[in-house]
Amino acid sequence: PVVVLHLLRPRRTARTVSSTYLWRELAVPVSAASPWQRLRPSTLLVLQLLAVALLAVAAAGPARPTEASLAQHTVFVVDTSGSMAALDGDPDRLATAKQRARELRAGLPAGGVASLVEAGPRPRVVLSASPDAGAFTDALGRLATTAAGADFATAFTLAESLETPGVDIGFVLLSDGGLTDAERRQLPPGTRYERAGERATNRAITRLGVEPRGSGLVARVTVRNTGGGDARQTLRLDVDGRTVQRVELDLPAGETVDQAVELPAGDRVEAFLEGEDLLVADDHLRAVAARRRPLRVLVAGPEDVFLDRLLDAIPDLTVERAPEPRTAEGFDLAVYDGVPVPDDPGAPFLAIAPPGGAPGIEVAGETERPAVALVRGDDPLLAGIDLSEVAVSRAQRLETAPGDVVLVGSEETPLLVRGRRQGRPFAYLGFALAESNLAVQVAFPILGDRLVGELAGAALAPDDLEVGDALPLARGGGATVEGPGGTRAEVAPGDSAPAADRPGFWVVTEEGRPPRTLAVNPSPRESELAPADTLPVEPRPAAPGEEVPRGQQSLLPWVAAVLLAVIAAEAFAVRRRMGVGRRQGRLALGARAAVAVLVVGALVGVELPRTRDRVATVFLVDASDSLGPAGRAEAVAWVREALASQPAGAVAGVALFGGDARLELTVQERATLLTPSVQVDAERTDLAGALRLGAAVLPTDARRRIVVVSDGRATEGDTDAEIARLGDAGIRVDVHPVTRAGGADVAVTELDAPARARQGEAVPLEVTVTATAPGPARLTLRREGAVVDERVVELVAGPNIVALPQVAGSSGLDRYSVEVAASGDTVPENDQGFAAVQVEGPARVLVAEGAPGSGVTLAEALRSGGIPADVVAAEALPALDRLATYQATVLVDVDVRSLAPAQVDDLGAATRDLGRGLVVTGGDHSYALGGYLDSPLEELLPVVSDVLDPKRRSSVAQVLAIDASG
Repeated sequence: PVVVLHLLRPRRTARTVSSTYLWRELAVPVSAASPWQRLRPSTLLVLQLLAVALLAVAAAGPARPTEASLAQHTVFVVDTSGSMAALDGDPDRLATAKQRARELRAGLPAGGVASLVEAGPRPRVVLSASPDAGAFTDALGRLATTAAGADFATAFTLAESLETPGVDIGFVLLSDGGLTDAERRQLPPGTRYERAGERATNRAITRLGVEPRGSGLVARVTVRNTGGGDARQTLRLDVDGRTVQRVELDLPAGETVDQAVELPAGDRVEAFLEGEDLLVADDHLRAVAARRRPLRVLVAGPEDVFLDRLLDAIPDLTVERAPEPRTAEGFDLAVYDGVPVPDDPGAPFLAIAPPGGAPGIEVAGETERPAVALVRGDDPLLAGIDLSEVAVSRAQRLETAPGDVVLVGSEETPLLVRGRRQGRPFAYLGFALAESNLAVQVAFPILGDRLVGELAGAALAPDDLEVGDALPLARGGGATVEGPGGTRAEVAPGDSAPAADRPGFWVVTEEGRPPRTLAVNPSPRESELAPADTLPVEPRPAAPGEEVPRGQQSLLPWVAAVLLAVIAAEAFAVRRRMGVGRRQGRLALGARAAVAVLVVGALVGVELPRTRDRVATVFLVDASDSLGPAGRAEAVAWVREALASQPAGAVAGVALFGGDARLELTVQERATLLTPSVQVDAERTDLAGALRLGAAVLPTDARRRIVVVSDGRATEGDTDAEIARLGDAGIRVDVHPVTRAGGADVAVTELDAPARARQGEAVPLEVTVTATAPGPARLTLRREGAVVDERVVELVAGPNIVALPQVAGSSGLDRYSVEVAASGDTVPENDQGFAAVQVEGPARVLVAEGAPGSGVTLAEALRSGGIPADVVAAEALPALDRLATYQATVLVDVDVRSLAPAQVDDLGAATRDLGRGLVVTGGDHSYALGGYLDSPLEELLPVVSDVLDPKRRSSVAQVLAIDASG
């Protein structure tokens, strides 16, 4: 076109005239009489041809091949935990990590793609296999630090699940290296570690506890110098927003300082550590004064010494007793002990073995000596409570209503149930206190106090909530949650509790209960800021046929610079030889300016935002053995057919799952599923984990949907909770059921066994067999490969529980396997189940004495009670391998300075890691007198060897004796 325009260009001879007055009538220039002229070379023609050539070169994306340091598909894992907010970056560590990620992204090989995984308290895939550098930069911009720790294990699992067949993958971790040993072992092989952070200077408030004292409060504050030299800083304490105390603290390097401060009465207490360090979040902690409002309790029933002593020990409790049952209008709580419960109690109630049950709970007889087999330790009422030693002689056989939660149960009946009746909470204990030893257990006063507070709506707020934890809400009820910034959120009945996403005071108002204030603080683990120089990473083996990736260095900036210069020269040459009207000349100049602007925009990567109303779908295909080859083929065929109908503009991806989940196709337009090539653990089915992966790879700028193609037989994971969480996030979950073709199926779905047993004890094994049709089946139980039980059982359609009791043999690990065989079973892959039981010898105690003979009396007392005990000198405390053979170690008046550091470390490992007991007795050479203060041994104990209460410090009088002799 440029050459043709030059051929058609009119050729006029320039003439000098005396005046242009007579030429004004010519509005349009005169065209040449002969349109086709001979092409004459000119500077303008050369410049225009050169500009066209440079535009073509720029459009082709010129680049110079280089050696690539990244894989064809590189997954960037960016740490967004609290420590990444440290101010030794530009301006913080996260900003430094983002800048480094952008620099590394530029080194992708030709045609490479990048994914981005956020390693925070709830890891997620922010970008999945995108070749767009602008999208990568935008995704980085959305990352922000939190005051919580990072779940690296889940983040690494998500990163590895992004691997797709036929594309080599690599991983880059951008972090300050604050990983535990377990998390380091889970690093994907070949991970490249990019350190963020240079310094470690930091002082942090690691704990703030508040409790009533007299008419005021006492705050116990723990401050630690986690990095840097000695420091002197001011600790400020505010009560209800008003500063009431300032304390100067000396903070030696690496040491912890505890401070008790008396405060006036109030509700909200805040501690501030004034001064400069690298992390701001841990300089401010919050606490709520542990005060329970006064409660009125009605107790109906005969006198019960255990119940009476429990209620008398709970402060601010006014108890009114009635021998007969009645409604409790005007009371905060009613307790019906051994008497019928009214149809309308009129208040929240606790029922203790009432005859005839309670509204919605029926009594269907009694059961003798039920053993505790179920304890819901995840419920706030039972958290940290040990009920393993509870024995019940007789209990009611209960039939509960739908929606009730069984907190404690036996194989025969529920023992402790909670729920709601007529909008009020209740708890039901299925046995009388006199019919069990619960009342003499350590757990009884704790459980009783929690029951009273929870049912009456006056439960004390937990003091250990951290950012990322779920707010403690009552099950089944609605609530209103107000965050620190004043934002309010409604939680509908049945919805999962929201997580606290930032520190501060949160106010929770549940239906029928007064508002509760909760203090949420940063994770103290994030206060250790020393960055790790390196991380131990296993090398990644190269796949067969994998080629070394090649990178490229873009030459577009150089081409664009020359092109701009050519356009400027061409515009100058045209202006000098302009032979057209003023308007046409301006249009020509504007067109050239527009070309220059477009070139500059392409150079800097300007993008035009586009709004999309698209649908993003991830298909989760069950690849476990429960489907069988025919079922898996049917599932793949259905997904392939669904992808063939994918509408324009929609994006879709495919993942296969079993015990783990892997991406087969990343989320993309025009997805095509061929024969799946990813490998998953087919012996298990973790549907919850697959749902997490599906949600993580879905883009946020689309309507999100997950389609599960499965038989629904999940063997692990909390699928219901994950579906509820996805519903809260606005992700729709659909299910396409696929059943295994071929006939009947008899499967071992669970082999339940205790984790530990002692020699000679009964081992209650229970196998759950699920059958699609009734009929006989043969069960074979093996221990260490030898048959120990074999029987024929009659199965019904559905789950069948069969008890296979055994007796623990010699100490060691007993491995059990059970196999079911039935006529017509078409799924042999699920006919086996496995379990292991650690058999321990008789309980033995090791007594380490600080002085000869000081532990003999205790050892003899243990032996008289049937507990073998060995006595050794403290200096001869054995190593960990021998300590592990004892159930507990007793230190009798032992000076810590008589123990070697390795011996103290072994004690810590046995106590913390192996769950062995540790008892320390007092004396003239233990605790404060034995050098326990700030020692590693003190960290193992529930007490400290210092007097934190200033009122308990002994007074010291100074007496001066002056020699007045001659």
